[in-house]
Amino acid sequence: WLWRWGDGHALRRRLRRAGARSVGRRLELAGVAVVLVAVFLLGAVSPPNGLESMAYRMMRVVMWMQQGSVEHYATPYRPQLYHSPLISWHALHLHLLAGGDRFANAAEWLGLAGCGVAASLIARELRAPFQAQVLAAVLATTLPAAVLQGSSMHGNVLAAYWLLCAALLFVQHLRRPAWWRLACCGAAAGFALLTKPTMYVIGPPVALALGLYGAIACRRPKRTAMALAAVLALAAAVNLGHHARNWQVFGHPIAPPGEDRDHINERFGVDVLAANLVRNSLLHWGLPSAKFNEALLAAAAELLGGIPDLPEATLGRPLARAGIQGRFNVAHASNLLHYWLLAVSAVGFAFLRKRAPPTRAALSVYLLAGWVLAILAFSGVLQWQRGNTRYDVGLFMLGCPLAATFLATALRGRKRVRERCMRVVAGLFLIASCPYLLFKESAPVVKLGFDYEAETIFAATRARAYFNLLGHQPSYLTYAALADAIAKLQPKVVGLYHARKWQFDYPLYVLLKERLPDVRVTYYDVWSNPSAALAEVDEALPDVIVKVPGERRPLRENTAYETHLTHSNGVVVLRRRG
Repeated sequence: WLWRWGDGHALRRRLRRAGARSVGRRLELAGVAVVLVAVFLLGAVSPPNGLESMAYRMMRVVMWMQQGSVEHYATPYRPQLYHSPLISWHALHLHLLAGGDRFANAAEWLGLAGCGVAASLIARELRAPFQAQVLAAVLATTLPAAVLQGSSMHGNVLAAYWLLCAALLFVQHLRRPAWWRLACCGAAAGFALLTKPTMYVIGPPVALALGLYGAIACRRPKRTAMALAAVLALAAAVNLGHHARNWQVFGHPIAPPGEDRDHINERFGVDVLAANLVRNSLLHWGLPSAKFNEALLAAAAELLGGIPDLPEATLGRPLARAGIQGRFNVAHASNLLHYWLLAVSAVGFAFLRKRAPPTRAALSVYLLAGWVLAILAFSGVLQWQRGNTRYDVGLFMLGCPLAATFLATALRGRKRVRERCMRVVAGLFLIASCPYLLFKESAPVVKLGFDYEAETIFAATRARAYFNLLGHQPSYLTYAALADAIAKLQPKVVGLYHARKWQFDYPLYVLLKERLPDVRVTYYDVWSNPSAALAEVDEALPDVIVKVPGERRPLRENTAYETHLTHSNGVVVLRRRG
């Protein structure tokens, strides 16, 4: 729109007034653009081959396409149904439009680009100068966990984007009331919840802090209360359909009873909060060096004793055995530089700000309070896991505009020093993001000598790349041979027979689809959870059944099938008699 109808002279005048024409700021913006282009290309070249994508995100897309709706269906792996579906809905539409999963990772990339824009706009609402707004965008787009996830479809970056949008729009509504801002804020809050359930924990503290800002600092308690109620109602409306489906099948709107035992702390208390704060911090101190991580764990165990080892908060794993990794993996990437910059900023705000009555306190004080409360809620409610770094993206993204504003405020009155300091910080973070663009474990541009054998994006075909985290090339050859054997039978429907998570469901479907474009897959004889009631009683029997290794239950129609072959990896292929 700007290219075809925008006023180029006015745009250049605004940039000149903001100081964006300086060489340093142009380089910073160019660095952001390079990072975003690199992440987009990486996501387009590599398939959605993360473990979560293989386990449930892409298989739910396949099942939705086949049944022509996003209703729940019979599946042995319940997370395919109850997990927040928005990222998979995006993948569904893009799959249908592109005729494949080439752009399945695009929604997460749009979230990364959007986080850069939203962080910059929040910094502007915090009254930060233009250079600090650019720095906020740099910090948001170079977050290691976000750079890795931006070329995948885990959903954490997209959820963080909607969280930033909701916070930004709510502040703008408080300052410049408009019904459309409030409507967009409610929709953004609903989309955040519909993308990732961690937003149920992170979002309320931020909403509480911004509500206090509107009621106390803006002196509009009634308008703020009405606005919060409207946002809550709109967010609930956005999620109503998915919650209704979950309630119908599982009797709970968010997760089946008992499913949260590995996600929610067994009890709540100060000791549990302290344990998780320490362990979550240690995850971000790790580096891709086993010796460094071992030394760090030894030092933490010596200094802290048994504080971090509470079994009620840590799945029963002592700190020494749980370990930290800091690898170039979407689930185990540490955000070391961002962690310390945000920690210094949070402490620094307490010394920078003069004590003022609540009615005159700046927005940054309330937003900082909401951010700290969100961190406490995250550690106090959610159980610690080694993969928690991927869930922290929303917290880090929310802290990026605060860190940029802190640097600008700390160096206020020293214009030259401030510009040089912020330019150095931006350059440091842009350079530090390069390894995460080059060495991503599931889609490496350059192969690094860790304990994984993933092929680079230049060496692997797209079909082989699905197996980069699932056994690599040997597994691809095994399942390609399995797909060839099934294709010779020319089945119309292939049944998958297992009672647990099987991360080869989607890669096998892709290999079969290459050989048999009209083939359909289904889950045969689901019995292990309430979704079994959704199986169609009059559905025709599959032509071929793939029985996974370790599944010992006999077939429901045992006499209707005969063994066609038993593969070397233990997978059994059965064909229908006659």
